[in-house]
Amino acid sequence: MGNSAQSSTSQLVQHYDELVDYISMKIGNRQIALEVVQETYIRVFQRPEQFMNLINPVAFLKTVSANIAFNYLRKDKNYGKYFEAVEAEELELYSTMQDISEQELSLAREQYAKIILGTISTLPPACQDVFLLLQFYGMTQVETAQQLGISRTMVIKHFTRALQSFVPIFANE
Repeated sequence: MGNSAQSSTSQLVQHYDELVDYISMKIGNRQIALEVVQETYIRVFQRPEQFMNLINPVAFLKTVSANIAFNYLRKDKNYGKYFEAVEAEELELYSTMQDISEQELSLAREQYAKIILGTISTLPPACQDVFLLLQFYGMTQVETAQQLGISRTMVIKHFTRALQSFVPIFANE
């Protein structure tokens, strides 16, 4: 590791607590802040050339962390929205089918989640990334394109392909 890379790494370590405190204060949750800062550092280590030679690396880290935190919160909001709808449907189904135990319902949920995750895992990596960013992180197509460094048209193509992979699953219901 060269001197500039070591310097960058030491700057990251030096500002870790400050960054966690900053994000924690912004979003009001220290646990999420820790996850956000970890994600920030992963991104910086994936593209260290962006971090080297910055005039104000702390401002860069704070900006990246804040963006990740807000995306996380947006995703969490969308995630909750999807599962609230699913839970409402499950309660309605459960009330009409009293002979199904809570254990059987739990098992069915697990099996359904495995099918969904299995389908996602069979997608090409680019399709997986696009699908997850759009559906679970709540990003727009433009944000997803910027995040992945591809065109919006490619985002649409990848997303369409991902959605098509789910058609056989839902056609059997």
